[in-house]
Amino acid sequence: MVPPHAPLWLDIAVAALSIGISCAWYCAMALLASHPSVRRTLVRRKAVLDTAAGVLLVGVGGRMLAGVERLSAREVMRLCVIRRSRTAGRRRRESRVP
Repeated sequence: MVPPHAPLWLDIAVAALSIGISCAWYCAMALLASHPSVRRTLVRRKAVLDTAAGVLLVGVGGRMLAGVERLSAREVMRLCVIRRSRTAGRRRRESRVP
């Protein structure tokens, strides 16, 4: 996460890194999918892959309709801080015991 008052160079570096990683990923996937043996396997398994993708999308849509959401990043961080403070308190108490 980039801090709100980050310098301009950091914002530019994050954007450039994101673009570079995306380009590398899509180029690698294009090269992999264009390899003859991989391409034959993808064509042969097309029905299975399409079915799996469909089931996955139906599951995601079902979760959205049901209103099931994941915790936001802020909530996860809050829970981690609470857990750490409880663990630290427990450690302090255990270290006092002779």
